[in-house]
Amino acid sequence: FKKLDEAEYTSRNIDNTRDKIISMSKENMCINDISSKYCDYMKDKISSGNCSNNERKQLCCSISDYCLNYFDYNSNKYYDCTKKEFSDPLYKC
Repeated sequence: FKKLDEAEYTSRNIDNTRDKIISMSKENMCINDISSKYCDYMKDKISSGNCSNNERKQLCCSISDYCLNYFDYNSNKYYDCTKKEFSDPLYKC
């Protein structure tokens, strides 16, 4: 699976990226096994807001899937990417 250009990630529009991830979370039911397992592991570390566990996991999977477009799972850059997205207070979950 060919990764997207990391420069595209670095220069991304953060607001557009967030909107894209949120809309993906409404369609994506955690079908990527890597993201699903990662989010099962991470679910207690992600703030809950007023979202259900299912909504929170779907958002987590969308964030993970997004980061996997650019970085290999288990790489520091992948974890930095997910951490950066999880820490954005504008996500509602």
